[in-house]
Amino acid sequence: WDTLQKRLPPLLRLEGIRTIKAANRWLCDVYLAHHNARFTVTAAGEGTAFVPCVGDLENLLCIHDEQIAGRDNTVR
Repeated sequence: WDTLQKRLPPLLRLEGIRTIKAANRWLCDVYLAHHNARFTVTAAGEGTAFVPCVGDLENLLCIHDEQIAGRDNTVR
């Protein structure tokens, strides 16, 4: 995971970049284009993969459990 993370500080050093403002400018102007060209993948198909949600969205991604607190304020 840290392969790309470990490359940025040496790249910034090689470019002679010493400030955060200069680093941010370099990341936007130079690095992101190279990064995107390297890792961009063409979609397998046309259109969108999103489908409309049917149902009660408020309760779709949650679990409701009843819990009882003991006399010592712990929950089991």
